[in-house]
Amino acid sequence: MSATDWMASPAFDPVQGNTSAIFVMGDQIDELKSAFGNLAEGADQSSFQDLHELPIGTYGQLTDKFGVQWIFLKPQNQG
Repeated sequence: MSATDWMASPAFDPVQGNTSAIFVMGDQIDELKSAFGNLAEGADQSSFQDLHELPIGTYGQLTDKFGVQWIFLKPQNQG
């Protein structure tokens, strides 16, 4: 787990409190899906991206019900 800077988007203005995110990377998709699913309950749907496949691997992002931004990644060719 690490942190990253603002999940930039033309649709969102940076304001104090939304300029960082917790970055979760793992090689066990079942564990990532479980953690993502728990955090997705009550999540803000305006920036929600469910776990999906990209060339880099399985990716998803959300802002939880407390306003904390999360980014999830299971890199390709792991687990």
